[in-house]
Amino acid sequence: MNPEIRPLSESDLADLSRFLTAGFQAPADASFAAVDVLRWKYLEPTRAGSQGGSRPHSFLARDPTGCVVGHIGICRTAFEGDVLGPATRIETIHIIDWLGSTEHPGVGTALMRRAHQGVPTQFGLGVSPSALVVGERIGYELRSLVPVYARVLRTDYWRRAGGMTMARRLARLGRDLAWRASHPIPAAPGILRLEQAHAFGAEIEPITDAAKHYVIMTSRSPERLCAMLRLPRQAMTGWRLVDPAGRLRGWAVTNVVPTDAGRTRTGKIVDLLLDDRDENRWRTAFILLAQALKRQGADVALAYASTPWTAKALDQCGFASRYTVKFHIRDRSGLIPRDVPFHLTPLEADYAYT
Repeated sequence: MNPEIRPLSESDLADLSRFLTAGFQAPADASFAAVDVLRWKYLEPTRAGSQGGSRPHSFLARDPTGCVVGHIGICRTAFEGDVLGPATRIETIHIIDWLGSTEHPGVGTALMRRAHQGVPTQFGLGVSPSALVVGERIGYELRSLVPVYARVLRTDYWRRAGGMTMARRLARLGRDLAWRASHPIPAAPGILRLEQAHAFGAEIEPITDAAKHYVIMTSRSPERLCAMLRLPRQAMTGWRLVDPAGRLRGWAVTNVVPTDAGRTRTGKIVDLLLDDRDENRWRTAFILLAQALKRQGADVALAYASTPWTAKALDQCGFASRYTVKFHIRDRSGLIPRDVPFHLTPLEADYAYT
């Protein structure tokens, strides 16, 4: 008999947690699969910005004996931007925590088909090689490579970072010190100041509306951002960026994530959005956020640069491009223009907290 596929419920969470940690060979207490985090991901309705109404954000597959044999998580959102036509929004999804049992080889594809139902577009950002094989076979196309930038904030990071011999640690430390000497972080000009935000409301909507003139992005509703600030087990921080006249010019979300089995801490600029493309403002914002992450205990700061102005700003404030992540779109009706930049950050999918 084929496995039964149905929406995730509260009673499934413990079984799903065990299935994910076993399938991804993660520690039993891994936070991404903790019951409270799974509840936040899939059962909290504002997790993805109130997209999709009451439609499920997760499907679970069980075999006739009741054992979990597959799962797919769905981040429901929408592409938004003025270039998208009168509606200025196109519904989309991103898949996370997708896993099928090797004993049921067809369950993964069946789960993906169920997730795609009723949604005109889908996208993937930095998906796994196995997911990429399936995705490209069913129509996911590569749109761009998104550079990921990093700046080491504390030199003893290399002493504590994992996966390196002593010789390599010393070599990386030497390279980092040389990089710092040749790329000092400039003083942040007084064109912006950073204020902590414990919640977001309608005040951010003019910022997102202005950004939609020159980028396509997924939903940045106040509800979605506030849901991110409620992430269990990690304390995300919201920020407002204000000019000297007191005018709100942008907002940001950051997070500090334990890495290397807790020996180091990565500070993530989860999202940053300003109301224009002025490189001085973007550079200042990145400097201020890196300083804030260091005060919060981060050893290294990380940010995505999916647009030319964010990449240039990061280049100018001491960040270095370390690697890229692939951005794919499945758009069978040709709804998404190809010549407009996308605003993509760790906010997409689950990169904000893993």
